Amino acid sequence: MNPHFIRAGVKPLDRGTFLVASNSVGGKEHHIDLTSYHGAGKCSCADYRCRREQKNAFIRPDEDAAPQRCKHIRAAREFVADLATAGFIRGDGEQREGR
Repeated sequence: MNPHFIRAGVKPLDRGTFLVASNSVGGKEHHIDLTSYHGAGKCSCADYRCRREQKNAFIRPDEDAAPQRCKHIRAAREFVADLATAGFIRGDGEQREGR
């Protein structure tokens, strides 16, 4: 993984899960699972648990409702987008001649 594309404060764990540093409490990290709620994501921060999670629990995958995301979920999603963009620019995953 090229460190140039790594966002500060975002650490990948397993596929779809991350630790994201808290901006308000030094040394604290929030657990993010981008696979929860049909891809809307889930975070361990108080903002998400108190204000956003209940709304996401009722969104069905076939709805066009906008999921509720805290800043930690947005940071993890931007991290994934940066990696995907870097891979696209390098040509990762493309079919090459002779294969």
